[in-house]
Amino acid sequence: MITVKFRVYVNDGQLYAAGQGIGIYISDKTWSALMKDITETVELCYNLPPKAEFKLIIETRLTCNG
Repeated sequence: MITVKFRVYVNDGQLYAAGQGIGIYISDKTWSALMKDITETVELCYNLPPKAEFKLIIETRLTCNG
């Protein structure tokens, strides 16, 4: 099973997700939209079928410190 880790932070009201060890960067306005985009992007990046199982680790931060 694939494990993918993202750091998620908020900056100026926008949510940002940065893949750790992979070149995936996503931004969205809502948590649900961000999670949907992360799932779809990981499926594409790893050539997984839709609804494939993978382990997703999310590290959150309230704000970006630069």
